[in-house]
Amino acid sequence: MLATAALSGAALLYLVQLGLEFRSTKDSDFVSVELTIDRAKPVLRQWRYSHESGRPSVWRLHYEEDASKWLVQNAPTAFSGDREQLTYDFAVAEILLFFARAQFDWQLATTTFKGATFRMDTIEPVSKKDECTEFGPAEFAAALKKAGNALADYKSLMFPSRPVCFPPDTALIASRNSLTLSNPFGSLQFTIVPGSLSQMEPENRIAEVTTLENGEPRFEGRLFGIRIVNRQTALYSQHRDAAKQAAWRKRVISGLHSWFGEQ
Repeated sequence: MLATAALSGAALLYLVQLGLEFRSTKDSDFVSVELTIDRAKPVLRQWRYSHESGRPSVWRLHYEEDASKWLVQNAPTAFSGDREQLTYDFAVAEILLFFARAQFDWQLATTTFKGATFRMDTIEPVSKKDECTEFGPAEFAAALKKAGNALADYKSLMFPSRPVCFPPDTALIASRNSLTLSNPFGSLQFTIVPGSLSQMEPENRIAEVTTLENGEPRFEGRLFGIRIVNRQTALYSQHRDAAKQAAWRKRVISGLHSWFGEQ
């Protein structure tokens, strides 16, 4: 009886310890996004880009302007239909562009060169082939098409031909207003959060509503958000690669704030 009691006590302590060590976590973050439609051209883009964003601003500017031109040629009713949803479609597609351009390997190596007059940072991929689940432009397009995104068939030169190296066993699921990346270690879910609409002149930021010939507002500026939910699974929380995976998810969240040029 004593031996049984001791064994039961040890088993109970072991289970308690497991519960303390193998714990799931869930964190939430929020990124603000502002996109404007100029119906006179028409074009959909961020009206003012942050100078601190650097190259991301250039990539997004070219993507948004070229995508708008493509829509005019291939989907002429896009700018006369559900323009709110069109704005969200751009945001979801540009999250994928963010990975293709800024987070193309989940294990990036950063090198900083510091001179007397300027500084330069370089990033290089370090993951081996067997350390990746690869998604290229074709896989991204297929995910957007399945979700009904207006830009699913748009082939942009801003998407490099090289695939994006996600952590092993990563699955990509897209819906009309969300993207989810998940693997055994955890997940990142990006969900559009509707915000407000402004029809004022965006250039001078004055309360004047410029109109088209038919009397409708020329500009539609939408300020909305992307809710990011960062989950870590309990089962893999003590795995030797758990810290690297958590660092990748944290880096993605931080990078997305800069990508959309929050002021």
